Amino acid sequence: KIPKFLVPAAILKEVEFLLVRASINFSATEWIGIFVAVGFIFLLIGTLLSSIIVGAVLFGVVMALMFMIPKMQADKRKGQIETFLPDALHHMSVAIRTGLVLESVIQEIAEAEYGALSEEFSQIIAEMRRGRPLKDALLVFSKRTGSKEIGRAMRLLLEGVESGGPISDVLDEVSDDMR
Repeated sequence: KIPKFLVPAAILKEVEFLLVRASINFSATEWIGIFVAVGFIFLLIGTLLSSIIVGAVLFGVVMALMFMIPKMQADKRKGQIETFLPDALHHMSVAIRTGLVLESVIQEIAEAEYGALSEEFSQIIAEMRRGRPLKDALLVFSKRTGSKEIGRAMRLLLEGVESGGPISDVLDEVSDDMR
């Protein structure tokens, strides 16, 4: 773990955001500390085996990986969520038509086999249990994924909930639109 005062706040914030989006369970200081330590090892090995330039290049590559790994993991996760979301929205629509309330339907999706989407819905349930309103939990979910499509789908869902209209119809329309 690297001390916070050694890393600019903007970089800490960016790394923390990337780790959350990628669902990597390290703090930003731990993540940066790991990569700085590995980078210095590569710097030493490269310098001893070749030259200081090779060592510096290896250090730079390791530092780039510090940002690239969570970015690639987050993009992969976002793709999985976008793939499953239309089916999950249709599932939610059917469940609401059977008489379940939205919170119960979200719990049902969290327990279903929708991969990363089920994990995100479990997170939504956990946030709601801690007192966060459903609207805020859904908006945070859309920000966490970083997907414009998911953000749009959540906003449409929330508009349907707030207007008091038939949520199942809204879910079906959003599901069809996402397909």
